[in-house]
Amino acid sequence: MTDIVATTEDGKNSKAFYCRHCGSKFMTEEQVDLVEHDQSRNHLQNLLAKENSDSVVECKKVTSISPHFWKVNDAFDFDNMGQTRGVGVDNAIVYVVCADCEKEPVGIRWSPSEPYYVSHSLVVYERPEGALEDGALPPGMSIDYLRGLIEAQKQQQNTEEASAEN
Repeated sequence: MTDIVATTEDGKNSKAFYCRHCGSKFMTEEQVDLVEHDQSRNHLQNLLAKENSDSVVECKKVTSISPHFWKVNDAFDFDNMGQTRGVGVDNAIVYVVCADCEKEPVGIRWSPSEPYYVSHSLVVYERPEGALEDGALPPGMSIDYLRGLIEAQKQQQNTEEASAEN
């Protein structure tokens, strides 16, 4: 695994890794192990080739996916992640996506009893230029605006509860 520059001597991620589209952080450094997983590589390679040919959303093209994957044992180990609804036999397969932009799958979990596999090739190891820092609000959005949204949601919920009681 000498071609992989983002690992420690014991095979863990030496750097945090991020969504290559929006820069949201998936994982903090030194949390997960790098493994080879051909089943995941072949599946994602085929899936992304199909998506890139059919998609109206312009994704950053990947010509080849490495067999190297970050093995994540639990969803709570991620800093940020989304997952699709289950697909396949018994709806067991889920795809890992960025919870913020959901642009494309970056990994897979084959069944609920297995770990997640995040592709080394589909994430980046430096936050992309222009990406928001963790916890930063998007330009033009203030904390007062967010507080107003929360207050409006609470009022709507109270109104709905009062209507349900009558």
